[in-house]
Amino acid sequence: MYLPTLRFGFTYFDDDRLILDRQQFLGDWHNAPVDFQQDVFHSWGANLPYYRPLLTLSFMFDALWGGVEPNAYHLTNLLLHVAVVGLVFQLLVALGHRRALALTGAAAFAVHPLFALAVAWVPGRNDLLLALFSLVAFLALVRYLDSRRAGSLALHLVGVFAALLTKETAVVLPVLFGGYAWYRLSAWQRFVTGAVLLGGYFTTAAVWWGARQFAFSQAMLGVQAAEGPALGRLAVRLPELLSSVGEVFWPAALNVFATEHLTQLLVGWGAATVLAVALLYSRQRRNQLVWFGVAWFFLPQLLPLAAPVLPFTLPHRLYVPTVGLLIAMCEGDWFKSLSFRTLPAAVMAAVVVILVVLTRQQLPAFADRVTFWEQAVAAAPQASFARANLGRIYLLEGRLADAQRESEATVALNPWQYAAHNNLGVIAERRGRIDEAEAHYRQELSYHLYDHAFFNL
Repeated sequence: MYLPTLRFGFTYFDDDRLILDRQQFLGDWHNAPVDFQQDVFHSWGANLPYYRPLLTLSFMFDALWGGVEPNAYHLTNLLLHVAVVGLVFQLLVALGHRRALALTGAAAFAVHPLFALAVAWVPGRNDLLLALFSLVAFLALVRYLDSRRAGSLALHLVGVFAALLTKETAVVLPVLFGGYAWYRLSAWQRFVTGAVLLGGYFTTAAVWWGARQFAFSQAMLGVQAAEGPALGRLAVRLPELLSSVGEVFWPAALNVFATEHLTQLLVGWGAATVLAVALLYSRQRRNQLVWFGVAWFFLPQLLPLAAPVLPFTLPHRLYVPTVGLLIAMCEGDWFKSLSFRTLPAAVMAAVVVILVVLTRQQLPAFADRVTFWEQAVAAAPQASFARANLGRIYLLEGRLADAQRESEATVALNPWQYAAHNNLGVIAERRGRIDEAEAHYRQELSYHLYDHAFFNL
């Protein structure tokens, strides 16, 4: 299903900054140690506190054999998704489910249209890697709790550490995994084994935090606090958690940039209610796993919700949380009754087919940079960020009239939008209006320390 992505290009949504602009760095494996000493965007004086060295390291691997050819990067994304699907199957089996149920759950996860962005958009790899390391860590934890083998504990902690080096959302993993271990252990085991795990989590988090702070100090990042308290933003955006449930159960209206719809909120309320009632009346459910799955779904979403509000969200943010929802759903009696010869199995097979069709409809939006940003503007026409980038893409394509139209629309929506005045400056310069171009460059620099505007001026 995802094989067509091997022919896709770059979208110029972060992949230009992460890959195309950094080919000299990525093409030399001697730079691997340096990767752990800088933020993911290699920024200076920017408000981008993202420490994701393993993401950059994966791009370095692709660059060493593929250079700037996009198919090399798309192939790695595809292989990572296949690996994650295999781990989802193993997770459900490890939790005691029948292979028919595990296979159905993994298949639904594999083809869900929510994850088209994670696979088809190269920078979506951070969620692929996060899922990979999180699942490896969890499966190792299950083996450790069963066997108390030091090797399983070591693999578990390495998985957690790798997840932290991939995406900041991983800070919730010690809470999730610690809670799972707590319910699995007896009262006297919690003291000894719990202390070992707690010590491992503390050491892992401390090393990660130290490396992260060192990288930011080396890059001299001017990280600024976002306007308003994080808890206030989180409280305002809590309804989006129910919208995320709606996106999982009603993925028919997805766009490149997901904007919140009343339909998704209502479907979320309805689906959550039906699922809660179904689980409540399931005689075979294991309450601890239900709550563990619910926590896995909601906790990783809290950190992004507390971040500054954007006019859009990216659907692939649910790639890891959906594993938790799958864990909870599989505790229902209806799902547990799945076998290869039952009516529920036929229904689930039909659902998987529908998901395949919806995903195939999503994929063309990621084929190239023009298509991607035109779809983004169509999905969120009031998003000045999307319009500014579409204007930039039209500039790169030499379509000055289209670039000017989108750049002027951007400034009308948001005069302070990053890069908007720089785009207008480039257009004016190409048309020989030097004074106008200089005015736009200076206007851009009065709002942002944008390196392209410095260079152009």
